[in-house]
Amino acid sequence: MCKALQDLIIEEREESLQEGLQKGLQKGIKALIEVCQELGQTDEQIIEKVSRKYHLSKAEAAKYVYAV
Repeated sequence: MCKALQDLIIEEREESLQEGLQKGLQKGIKALIEVCQELGQTDEQIIEKVSRKYHLSKAEAAKYVYAV
């Protein structure tokens, strides 16, 4: 197998891994939001938790909270 083909395969695997990690992260964030909502926490409390647990800015965390 030539070097270029090997590099392409490695690149594809890395992209696939990154995509999988991103999907897993999003599922985790959504699960946390749903649990917090079930426990009656306010949006602001949830944003704070998501921000802290996932090392996101409050603006990024808010996007997840208001998308659910």
